[in-house]
Amino acid sequence: MRSFHTCLTLLLAISLLLTGCAPGTSGVPSQTTADTTAGVADRDTETLAPVQTGEPEDGAAVFSAALLQRAAEPGKNTVISPLSAYLALAMAARGAGGNTLAQMEQVLGADVEKLCAFAAEETARLAAGGAELSLANSVWVDEGFSVSADYADDLETLFSAESFSCRLSSGETMQAINRWCEEHTKGLIPKLLEQPLTGASALALINALYLKADWQTPFEARKTADKPFTKDNGETVSVPTMSAKTGLCYYVLPDGGKGVVLPYADCDLAFVAILPPQGMTGADYAASMAPDAFYQCVTEGESQKLELELPKFTAQTTLIMNQALIDMGMSDAFSQGGADFSAMCGQKDDELFLGTALQKVKLTVDEKGTEAAAASAVVMFRAAAIADQATPLHFDRSFVYGVIDTQNGMPLFSGVEAAPEK
Repeated sequence: MRSFHTCLTLLLAISLLLTGCAPGTSGVPSQTTADTTAGVADRDTETLAPVQTGEPEDGAAVFSAALLQRAAEPGKNTVISPLSAYLALAMAARGAGGNTLAQMEQVLGADVEKLCAFAAEETARLAAGGAELSLANSVWVDEGFSVSADYADDLETLFSAESFSCRLSSGETMQAINRWCEEHTKGLIPKLLEQPLTGASALALINALYLKADWQTPFEARKTADKPFTKDNGETVSVPTMSAKTGLCYYVLPDGGKGVVLPYADCDLAFVAILPPQGMTGADYAASMAPDAFYQCVTEGESQKLELELPKFTAQTTLIMNQALIDMGMSDAFSQGGADFSAMCGQKDDELFLGTALQKVKLTVDEKGTEAAAASAVVMFRAAAIADQATPLHFDRSFVYGVIDTQNGMPLFSGVEAAPEK
């Protein structure tokens, strides 16, 4: 299975791809953060060796690239966590069967046993790295739903998931989930949920990921200065930009993109930034880049003296992943009546489907290094509860109306009611 540091390379590099660089620019993305720190002076004679990593897992790379392609919007900053989404979905896959499981394995790029082995291995070894890095999983079970004992055991054994029993649709549970996410992301994701979960929710599978890593060679704060950055629409803005002249791992990709690898101290993690070819925006490049583009920079790049300019920035994104995952081939999981998550259910007559796949991410890059966090939630709905639920339709704002000839659709009267009178 793909090594963890390779997955994190994807997480840490993603935000740089999405603002993009218009023709003639020399930086990567914009955005802010005002933190300053003393660094190391220019190291004209120093050369850093390329970062060493293990062999990548093709399936995880394809999943990560596909999710990025669907999350990126032209002209907008976006940051996602493929790893956090991957692990939350792996927990759901453990409870899937039939064609639902086959589709999930296809999208995630591995069979469920390998997914679970990967999750167990990474959850167990995260504390061993030099970076401040943590990963946590939890399952929140509605008090009216019975979870299969085998599935509950797997979540605890393979994913080290904490288990909570609660009324999922209550405001108290929403607050408890938000507190859990805030705690496990060191405050970077204080509110995963903006409103309580629907009454159809049976269980919520949540992953939280936090990273704080210092550069192997920090940037000098005194050299950070406002420099021009060209947005996708051609507008030029002035943004705080870090600079260094030093030996770094540099790679020109076959598609013309130019990549740089910035290692973090005392760990196997690295930040990869890719400048698209002239004439391409970051979002356009993300949509067409090879799944292993980040890995190519890490493994095939060569040390070269660079005059590097990199904006300081903070990126944050809220992403509903439902449509992206359906487009990637996971349609059965979201199908009421068509999904097979029977392995999750403690009672044979229960039917579940994937109702919501949500992620929030925040990432900051400055002279010291990178701080980032993600929280992903996969919420399972009860099909019967959806069928019993009434759809609200409240005409409590302006509306359009008509008196229609039902034989031919001709309106006899039509209008807009915007201000009813008593």
